[in-house]
Amino acid sequence: MRKIACALMLVSQLTAVSASAATEISSVYKEQNLQFVYTDDVKVDGSIYKNDGGRMYVDGDLVVNGSVYKNSMIIEVTGDLIVFGDLYKNDHLYIGGKVTVMGEQYGNSF
Repeated sequence: MRKIACALMLVSQLTAVSASAATEISSVYKEQNLQFVYTDDVKVDGSIYKNDGGRMYVDGDLVVNGSVYKNSMIIEVTGDLIVFGDLYKNDHLYIGGKVTVMGEQYGNSF
């Protein structure tokens, strides 16, 4: 399994695709472990990114299923990430801010 390694702040490490070409982002949420599974692309600040291995840093707003989740602090999300059918086993997936999933918001509580 590949690890997620993208710093979204570094455009040179990302492959952007047009919004019209991207499929809808879906999520699966498990409350006990704050685990998130994302399929397809990750959309940040209006740009859609494909992930190609290692740690991923999300530096802006996260869009999941058409909803925008505003970021204001650093949190750590553990769990697996699925992008275009590839499963990435994650020890550390850092999202630069709060994330709201299914109406519940989480900040840096780790």
